[in-house]
Amino acid sequence: GPSSVGMDLSFPSPFLFGLAEHTGPLNLASTTGDNAKYAEPYRLWTLDVYDYELDSPMALYGGVPLLLSHAPNRTTGCLWFNPSEAFVDISRHQSARNDGGSSWFSSSSSSSPVSTSA
Repeated sequence: GPSSVGMDLSFPSPFLFGLAEHTGPLNLASTTGDNAKYAEPYRLWTLDVYDYELDSPMALYGGVPLLLSHAPNRTTGCLWFNPSEAFVDISRHQSARNDGGSSWFSSSSSSSPVSTSA
């Protein structure tokens, strides 16, 4: 039957890169919080989209579930190795630490994740 898995990760820098095959900016835009650029999470799913949207978290051709965070003294990464469709929310924490975060959700059913707020 259907199953799902999710995880929240924090990174030591607000500069988050990766999740290839999207038309958004290289430094991934936030999908949660007051200053979110997108209202939907990044979608990782293999699609062949002819008429795709520019500057969007919509899936495009394939998904590479690799997220990198770069800071002056280190680079940290996460590889979400799951064959199911995945959704990734990106957040920026406005705190003294000035870090970034991500929420990952994969499901073998056709349901999409419930939006979370930061």
